Formats: sequence, structure tokens, C-alpha cells
Amino acid sequence: MFAPLTLASVPADPPGPLFDDLGSNPALVERWLQESWLARMRWRAVLVGLALVPLFSTISPLLPALLALGLAVGNVRVAWLLRQAPDPARLRAVRRFATALEWTVGLGIVTLHAGDTTGAPPAILLVLLVLTGARYDRGGVRRAAVAIGLIIAGLVLAQYLALGLLSRQTAIRLLVEWELLTGLMTLVVRGLMQADGEWFRWQEGRRDRQSADLRRLSYGLSPQEWKVLPLLAQQDLTYAQIGDLLHIGAETVKTHKHRIGAKLGATGSRAAVVAAARARGLLPTAERLHATGD
Repeated sequence: MFAPLTLASVPADPPGPLFDDLGSNPALVERWLQESWLARMRWRAVLVGLALVPLFSTISPLLPALLALGLAVGNVRVAWLLRQAPDPARLRAVRRFATALEWTVGLGIVTLHAGDTTGAPPAILLVLLVLTGARYDRGGVRRAAVAIGLIIAGLVLAQYLALGLLSRQTAIRLLVEWELLTGLMTLVVRGLMQADGEWFRWQEGRRDRQSADLRRLSYGLSPQEWKVLPLLAQQDLTYAQIGDLLHIGAETVKTHKHRIGAKLGATGSRAAVVAAARARGLLPTAERLHATGD
């Protein structure tokens, strides 16, 4: 009932009422789909957690079952939010709630296994590091790494001083190993986040180029006219300067200007041709230029 959308089931430009009017905000769509995918993974984690309860004979089965139930109840709330129309404020609420839910359950699991010296609790913390990095990029990874480093130090000290499960040498070895692994995972996750950001920007650029090509073809502009048009919009450039940039003569630039104007239904001055191009979405508006700082 509450199963959210998945990345595999949604094409590059998601259709349907949830994503209406979001074509200009692909970052919001990407983040929304990411949270949908993570919510689906949490449903699987609930099932896996319940299936593993009988394996922990040293722990009362009631406690891990309660953690799994808490994860399920919290995920119902997240899934309900994801069924609403995407918007930035709702996305922030989803991300904060989901992060709090994951850390609460994760720290609960670590607490239940505080006497485990096999490394399972730190492994849970590294999963939280990856999840936090996936949401909040490098800044989130840095904060999560600091928190995890402190938790691991506290856990090892508790096993050494309070529980007496570790010798001094073993405690030092485990502390160094897990802190080094946390640092390594931090570098890896930050690298992955940077690569993901670069890939997303490349995808945006590709979509923009495809959209620009479609607009150019819809008005019958040649590739050379398409190169001339944005330079015509730069009022500080003369025809001769535009020609120098494109390695053509000033008269050829004027010829291209006349041809562009004829195709756009705007004859006459250079300003009229540029205004017609802006009105047809072939050039950014003055408001968009101001917003982007160009």
C-alpha cells in the first residue's frame, strides 16, 4: 500500500501527477526518487531484521523485534510523505525524518550488541555513514564521520573498561583499525558523492543540449546561425567582433542575422531579432540571466 516509486520504474522524465511541472527542477526529482528507493530498502531491512531475530540467542528477541517494528512504523510515515506532491519543503522533512529514523534504529542495534567484539556494531555505523552521505553530500559525510568516530571510541572503551571484554592491546588495536576504516570509508563515500554530482551535472548538460537542438530544429536554424544567435544577444559585441570569434566576416554575421530574423518573423534591427529569440525560448530571458549571475 505504501510502496514508493523506484528508480527502475521511473524514466528520465517521470510522468504522472507527482512530477507535473518539475521539468525545470531535475535535482528535486532525483532526490525524491532517491528517498523512494531508500524507503523501499528500509522495508527489506525490516523483513531481514525480523528473520534474524531467532539467531541472537544472547539477546531477548523482544528488543530487536521492537526495533524492527519501530523502523516499520517510521517508514510508513516516510512512505506517506513520498506519496504527496514533491516540493523542497516536503523533501527536507522526508530527509530529516528518515535520517533520524535510521540513526535511532542503528544506534539501538549498536547498543544491543555493545558486548559484541566481532566488529558488527562498527559495521552498522559505517552503513549509517553511507546513508547520511547519500543524502547530505560531503558535509553530511564529515559530520557523520565525526559522530561515528566518537561512538566507536566510546564503544571500545566500554568493552575494555566497563565490560572487561577486551585486553588493553586488543582495545587499542580495534580502536585504531575501526577509526582507520571509518576514515577510509569517509574518503570513499565523499569521492562517490563527488562523482555522483559530476554525473548529474553531465546529465543536465546533455538534456540542455538536446533541448537546445530541438528548439533550433523547430525554427529551422542552421548550426552556424545557432552559434551566431547568442553572440548577437551580447550587446557589447560588434558584428566585426562576432565575426572574429567565429572566424567569419562581419557582413556574413549580418547575413546570418537577417536569416535568423526571417525565420523567427522578426525583420529589422539586431535588438528585434534578439527579442524574438528570447520570446521563443531560444535565448535566456533577462530574469534568468540575472538569477544565474551571467
